[in-house]
Amino acid sequence: MMNQTEENTIKTEDKIIKFVLPIVAISIFLLVIYISFPEKKDTAIIASTQETIVINKIAEEIKKTPIEAQAIFIWDVYSQKEIYSQNKETQLPLASLSKVMTALVASNYENKNITVNIDEKNGNGGLKKNEKWNLKDLIDFTLISSSNGGANAVASAIQSFTKDENGNEIPFVKKMNEKAKELNLKQTYFLNESGLDIDESSLSGSYGSAQDVAMLFDYVVKNKPEILEATSYDKLGIKSEDNKIHNTENTNLVINDIPWVIGSKTGYTDLAGGNLTVVFDNGMMRPIIISVLGSTKEGRFEDMKKLVDVVLQYSNKSEE
Repeated sequence: MMNQTEENTIKTEDKIIKFVLPIVAISIFLLVIYISFPEKKDTAIIASTQETIVINKIAEEIKKTPIEAQAIFIWDVYSQKEIYSQNKETQLPLASLSKVMTALVASNYENKNITVNIDEKNGNGGLKKNEKWNLKDLIDFTLISSSNGGANAVASAIQSFTKDENGNEIPFVKKMNEKAKELNLKQTYFLNESGLDIDESSLSGSYGSAQDVAMLFDYVVKNKPEILEATSYDKLGIKSEDNKIHNTENTNLVINDIPWVIGSKTGYTDLAGGNLTVVFDNGMMRPIIISVLGSTKEGRFEDMKKLVDVVLQYSNKSEE
């Protein structure tokens, strides 16, 4: 006859066994699976090792390559990995790279049937006073031609459309900064929608880092790739609602020198110098983003060609 203490001990041991046995069984099962498929494990390790080797080779080659840009950031969208960087978090003037954020914020209003009227202030850079535009078409025109008037007109139209609870217009640039914060672009803030210098000697219209710009492009490529579509062409005919066709040339002068371009954006002001960001397909749907800031007006294009060449050269070697 068991006493109460012995009975309680047995019950406790039963509970422990019932709790531990399933865990042991699951552990053994997972171990068997892991051991049974060594090929997958080894393949993953090999792939990761090869990727690291390629990234290191790209970095070594870029360090030997003359580049004028102050900051560089190269990003693999597919693997979400940094390939190379130089001064990636340095805050620099963005110039017209700002217009990608302008386009992103404005794209949320494309289904609102907003017609953009071009006023006298924005009737420049190919736009005509009193001309009327569909919002999406004007965004395309603004990005491919880097039109300051287009960016201003887009921002003005949306600002007049959006009001707070007191009936006051919500500044468009406020929405841009809110989006930058949402995307965790820590070095980025906007003072206007075009990126044009406010004071040519001391104050830019926007600031950010090469890494921030790449992350902005990363978000657009993954969530709203149609925003960048127009910028993948060297020329584009875009029609306003007045049936005026605007034959527009891309401000990216090396658009045809880079294979499989998904999108791009230029930027240049006296304060910023030459900026350029490009997204291209590295093969098998693997977008690569390269952002250069603080180069020269001509140097940004040469910088980009050199960087793209290095990435393609070593990526292709890894597949051989």
